[in-house]
Amino acid sequence: MRELGIHLRVYSTLAHVAEYAHQLGISTFQAFGINQTTRKLISYDRDDCKNFVRVRRAHFGSLYIHASYWTNLSSVSKPNYKIIEHELHLAQRYEFTHIVIHPGHATGAIDRLEGIDALVRALNYLIKKYANIYFVLENTCHGIHAIGSDLQDFFLIKSKLDSPERVVFCLDTAHAFVYGYDFVSENAQKEFIQLLDQTMSLDRIALIHLNDSHYGHGLKKDRHEIPGNGQIGYSALNSFAMDPQLYRIPLIVEPPELPEQELISVKKMLDEWKI
Repeated sequence: MRELGIHLRVYSTLAHVAEYAHQLGISTFQAFGINQTTRKLISYDRDDCKNFVRVRRAHFGSLYIHASYWTNLSSVSKPNYKIIEHELHLAQRYEFTHIVIHPGHATGAIDRLEGIDALVRALNYLIKKYANIYFVLENTCHGIHAIGSDLQDFFLIKSKLDSPERVVFCLDTAHAFVYGYDFVSENAQKEFIQLLDQTMSLDRIALIHLNDSHYGHGLKKDRHEIPGNGQIGYSALNSFAMDPQLYRIPLIVEPPELPEQELISVKKMLDEWKI
């Protein structure tokens, strides 16, 4: 059965998040390695880890930790892996299977190609050091110096990796829409899925962030909405999610901060996409 989940915020412990995800009845979830209350990176805690692993082994398969935005692996001027290595250590101890990463910006680079080379160097280094976890590159929605907003970047990244089998991709629908990709109409959706296959490769897309967008098409501004509450609309997102070429791919909704009752409504909506 297709894995369906929600991005959940950490306010106390990761074990509490795992327990709450199980109570919601979702089959997977995503979380930052950041405590939303303190705004600090979460540190390894033996008891919390033990409780988290107990719940995850009993109830979950794939689990996703989302790398913080404080890391920019495409930077040429100030490459710094300290934060993401902290997150990778945490992910491995807590048995997350995937780390989702925004490729970043080509800071200090002559052009975007130099930024892509910096990203590939970082990935090649990290992949060799951290086994048993997939690196998931997510498309973004920003301007000319951003890596991974133009989907063609992913084709080039794949060709440069030492171990491309360890790197998979996440398609964020809101990011694609506000960057300028159209998949709202039936014909546009078919063309967009063809483009995904040509760039990311459909068999390398490990996750879809099924998000609506507060902002309109091509505005390059990032603010998620629950599917149906934004500019893309429920019908287009539902059609995209249920396309036969994509239905094997896990879905995660990344809602804005919501009260518990509304998260339950999101979970009920996810149930409509079970296959």
